[in-house]
Amino acid sequence: MVRLRGGVYYTNIMNRHIKLVYLTNNKCSLYVNGHFLGYCAFDVAKQKIKEMEDRLNNVTLMYTGDNIFQSGKDATMVYVRI
Repeated sequence: MVRLRGGVYYTNIMNRHIKLVYLTNNKCSLYVNGHFLGYCAFDVAKQKIKEMEDRLNNVTLMYTGDNIFQSGKDATMVYVRI
C-alpha cells in the first residue's frame, strides 16, 4: 500500500484498484475501481488490505517453457498462469 498526499492510500490487488481516503477519527472512505463503496474504520481496512497483500506475495509463479531468459532476449511474449 502506498501513502499519497492528503491521507490517500492506494494499492492494487488482483487487478482491483483500492483507494482509502482518511477522513477523521479513524474513519475513511473506501473506493474499489473508482466506485465509492462506503465508510469504514481505517485501521481495520488497512490491516485487512495488508493481510491480502501478504497472502498474494506468497504466490509462486511457474514457467513451463524452456528458458524464460532466452525468451525475453528474443522478445517473445511470455504468458504466465497463476
